[in-house]
Amino acid sequence: MTYYSSHGAWSTFGEIKKIELERGNDFTDMIYPDETPCIWGCKTRRDALRYALLASEWDRISDKRQPLTSEERKIMRDEIWEVTGKVKEVWDDQDGGFLICKV
Repeated sequence: MTYYSSHGAWSTFGEIKKIELERGNDFTDMIYPDETPCIWGCKTRRDALRYALLASEWDRISDKRQPLTSEERKIMRDEIWEVTGKVKEVWDDQDGGFLICKV
């Protein structure tokens, strides 16, 4: 499976877990070494675009089914990266995003 990310950089599971616990997300049942490389990603470039835009911009696109502007197409082309290598989904944010860890 190919994933796409607007983050562009891998973090460690320990760093991401700390941030998510501070945000109130329950990562307590996830057991991965803290140094495991992880990244947030989506299954399509368009879904990943959601995380690169302001909420109001995304709402215009998704709620009203408006086409992407030329700037949004440029962001999708230039700022959404393909996640490569052997990876595994380890958490679903229930909003189209997944925490993906290298295996």
